[in-house]
Amino acid sequence: MPLAWLLLVWLVLIAILFIMSFLTLLVYLRFGLFGLSTYGSTLLFLIVSAIMLGFIIQYLINVDWSQTVNPLSPFMAFFEV
Repeated sequence: MPLAWLLLVWLVLIAILFIMSFLTLLVYLRFGLFGLSTYGSTLLFLIVSAIMLGFIIQYLINVDWSQTVNPLSPFMAFFEV
């Protein structure tokens, strides 16, 4: 199993995160209390999310995605005769 499959799973999870974050921010801004703290906490959430995503992307750039992964290899020793 190529390691790139894990990247695809991660991208799907990040897409779900973006959709849920967008819906959360819409509800928060629509039904939240109006004021500077609402917009400030929304901006803080967006900034922290962007910084964390940036760190993760920087890490993922350095990974060799052509390697293969065998998740069952530790268990195969039990079945060898």
